[in-house]
Amino acid sequence: KMGPEYQTMKDACGFDPMLKFSSVTMGGVPDAENKMVVVVVGFTKSEAMACAEGAKKAGKEGWAIADEAGATKVTMDGKDGFAIWADERTMLISEDLAWLKERATGKDGLDTSSVFTDLSKSIDTSATVWGVGMPNEKDRKEMGEKVAGAQSGDGSVKISDGLAIVGGIRFDNADNAKN
Repeated sequence: KMGPEYQTMKDACGFDPMLKFSSVTMGGVPDAENKMVVVVVGFTKSEAMACAEGAKKAGKEGWAIADEAGATKVTMDGKDGFAIWADERTMLISEDLAWLKERATGKDGLDTSSVFTDLSKSIDTSATVWGVGMPNEKDRKEMGEKVAGAQSGDGSVKISDGLAIVGGIRFDNADNAKN
């Protein structure tokens, strides 16, 4: 059951946003917090703008919406984010507008990363939510100290006729995977 905040959001949008999602995909650069892109499939631009405008009118402090340099700039709680529409129902979101525009044009996409491509082979990309990740060197070292030899991870949640949750960790060698 969703809490009262979710009902407030539904009221602000004029529809149930959760029913609009087809998929959400995230990717980014491990060492750069603002170098992340979220791809949301399901909303139209007018629906997303209606939600943002509704939240602003509902008294959410620090909210602002504006068109800026070919993107939609949304300020929430004093923090800026940008959205670009790849098509009628596909929104790309990031904090870094220049980096987002490069991703939107296909520059250095996730499909050019051999590590990502290899990791994504082990995951059900048709799942409702899925993810793969390989931390930067420093974080991988810390992760490896907690789970010997851990190098990367993947997981998915599929909601259809039931619930399926799958997760995995990749190790540096077979012995560490056994322990």
